[in-house]
Amino acid sequence: MENLEEEVYSLFKHKNFTNAKFLVSCLMIKDRKYEIIMQILEYESGNYSRSLIFSTQTYTSLFYEALAYKKISENTKAVNALNKILDNKLANECLFDSKLNELILNRKIENVYELLGDIYKETCESNKSKKMYKKAFDENFILKKSFLHLQQKKLESINHEEKLILPNISMAKFNGGDFTLVVQNELDKKIDIPYATLELKENNISNFVEAHYKNMEDRFCINDTNLTESDTLNYSNLQTHLFFDDLRRNNEDIRNLEVCNTSLLTMIKNFYSDLQSFGDNFEKYKKISPGFGTYYLQEYATFLAENGKTNEAIEVFDLIITNEKIYLSRMDVYSSLLYKKKEKDKLASLSRKLLKYYYNESITWAVLGNYYSLINNHKKSLLCLEKSLYIKMNFYTVNLIGHEYIQKQEFQQAKSYFNLSLLLEPDNYNALVGLGIAHFNTQHPEAGIFYMKRAISLVPQNLFIRYILIKCTIKEEMYEESISALEDTFKFRSNKNKEGRLDTLIKYLLKLNRVFDEYEEIILLKMSELCLKLKMIKEAKDILFLVKNENEGYKKVLLEINIKENRTK
Repeated sequence: MENLEEEVYSLFKHKNFTNAKFLVSCLMIKDRKYEIIMQILEYESGNYSRSLIFSTQTYTSLFYEALAYKKISENTKAVNALNKILDNKLANECLFDSKLNELILNRKIENVYELLGDIYKETCESNKSKKMYKKAFDENFILKKSFLHLQQKKLESINHEEKLILPNISMAKFNGGDFTLVVQNELDKKIDIPYATLELKENNISNFVEAHYKNMEDRFCINDTNLTESDTLNYSNLQTHLFFDDLRRNNEDIRNLEVCNTSLLTMIKNFYSDLQSFGDNFEKYKKISPGFGTYYLQEYATFLAENGKTNEAIEVFDLIITNEKIYLSRMDVYSSLLYKKKEKDKLASLSRKLLKYYYNESITWAVLGNYYSLINNHKKSLLCLEKSLYIKMNFYTVNLIGHEYIQKQEFQQAKSYFNLSLLLEPDNYNALVGLGIAHFNTQHPEAGIFYMKRAISLVPQNLFIRYILIKCTIKEEMYEESISALEDTFKFRSNKNKEGRLDTLIKYLLKLNRVFDEYEEIILLKMSELCLKLKMIKEAKDILFLVKNENEGYKKVLLEINIKENRTK
């Protein structure tokens, strides 16, 4: 029996589940204790429903039972299994005479709490979710995910006075023949993503470093790493291979780092502390990426994105991809930034890479949805985003679907998805922005202002949201609100009347004698448009003087000024 157990363990380690299950089925004839091994094998090989057949009342079995129920979206049953663990209604674990004992889980209650937090998050029970994440982190502070969920801000009320509409989501087409005939045929067989300027070669990872990195080579070191054929077939070890390869190259730098002279636990504590002051610690963690430093870089890039620093966020994400070569976490955020900047080639390249290495991941299909949206194929975009939700229900993808419906001008449907997103993640500025846009487009400007201001309260540094608010209020001729938003943006307040306040603000800006960033400039263009609406032609011209980027928006406003001037002559 011991020799057979060792064979099963070896097959498991080699991911040869078919033969492992064959042997375990033989062992089960002699002893039912091998049911737990069969349950683990069925789960790890993706047969989630079948794994439930072998459930028992041990800690390991109940935990795998909860994982399986979560995978097939039967969350109530998953919670019940985990509650049995918390209630200590457990049978004794089976013991084996081999390394199969290593597959049996040691009881770690923090993992139970964190899994409950994940489930409650997916079922829109945010208070229960945060309670579980807190318990998990209190038990074990190394749980980064629980820590990050506990850092989010809280809003007392996020809903304007209206009936709450939620989408009717049906994932039936992703099950069985419907999915194969309709969606899979649409997506898999006709994935029309261009290679752009890339020529991909299977066995050379350096070819995945996109052509657009050439302009950044002076700033970010690009390392070429050749992989043998056997390496490319073992994707699970690929990141480890690349990490240690770069680690050897950068060993001198790493030895000099203060963070590496501390104990592991102190290093993790420092990581949490450093997340509170991103900019001060960028260089430190950049030097230990790939690897541990990348966890910090991805949070820093996301922080920059949330605060409207699109170009800076893209640079950090570019650095992550250069270092890690193949990476998944936060790539949905990265793809949204590329969408925003209309970087079609980079987004196409990212999509192809994720399809190749992370085909069955929710983030991959969200990225693909962004790509198809950018090329105005909204039908395919929605199919990809729906598949992303089918793999994993998450607020970020729900937001993307809401924005797709805004693109299609189906505003009621968009509202329903943004409402769902807020149930999944209450502190979710993107959904608030989406609701604001949808309400402005359905003749409910007061509600639009309400949601926009809520979003701004969460990320006050995000100038793009302020730009949307200013743009929408000007369109609705709510000029007092526009001026108030402009004053808040540039941190200036006056007690004069409408025109007087605007004139005073313009004089203040002219005296600043500084360069404005790209989002400030598009706000200044809107400010110039507002001046024209209020027949303040000279002031409109003065504001335009502050804008250095003479793009299409600039030319359009300049043309309007010239037309207005000619009419007054």
